[in-house]
Amino acid sequence: MNSDIRRSYTRARSGSEEDYLAVIKRYEALVFGYFRVSAPLQVTEAMNATQQVFFRLWEDLGSYSKIGEFEAALVETLVSRDLGAGLLSPDPRIAALGQLSAQDRVIALAVEIGNWSVESAAKAFGVSRSVMARDLLRIRCDLIGLHFINLTEDEKKVLREVSTHLCRDLSKKQRQKMAEATCRSPELRDFKARCLEKRCEMVELWLDFRLTPEEQAWLLEGILDLIRREREKKAALRSHGLRWMLPLRRRKKALLN
Repeated sequence: MNSDIRRSYTRARSGSEEDYLAVIKRYEALVFGYFRVSAPLQVTEAMNATQQVFFRLWEDLGSYSKIGEFEAALVETLVSRDLGAGLLSPDPRIAALGQLSAQDRVIALAVEIGNWSVESAAKAFGVSRSVMARDLLRIRCDLIGLHFINLTEDEKKVLREVSTHLCRDLSKKQRQKMAEATCRSPELRDFKARCLEKRCEMVELWLDFRLTPEEQAWLLEGILDLIRREREKKAALRSHGLRWMLPLRRRKKALLN
């Protein structure tokens, strides 16, 4: 994660609307994409749900001192707000993701096409890196229909390495090692090829879900409107409280005189 988003997040916690919008833009595609997969035939509902997620996170922004805590709250919020309609989609890409649990769907979208590292995903879900790598392998197998349990222990070991290295750049030596391992097993060659194919499908889906500049402007303005209304409401409550206390102060002053 670059330092720019960390700085924006720090300023957002101090009240900067502009910087909070910068934070939203980093995670907007994940949130909107998640709701589009969950409810592919309900675009308006997905937009409204996305606005509500970022508004609720803004309300509790003071509780998340670091961006990692914000990400943890983000994924927890998404998992708890599963719209659960992905299986109804005629699009096989969405239907495949719809078969996953809400948590697995967030992981798949975040890591495979949201540019989250395994480490970031692990921290957000409060698990170790090894547990997240294991979950990611299971999710990849589920998405391509590979029966992991039918492989030999040696194949499973290499499969775990292939899955891990799909998440990051490989050195020339590592690529050669993976190529030699996969060449010895048709199952592993198939796994790697199908994972890369599935990733391409998900990127295409991500592009299909990408908001136009006008849609993004509408989304962001809606979030700002919710935030400003809440600020006005709190300011009005504070003002009302001060007016209610003023007569008491005057009465107390008169008694003292």
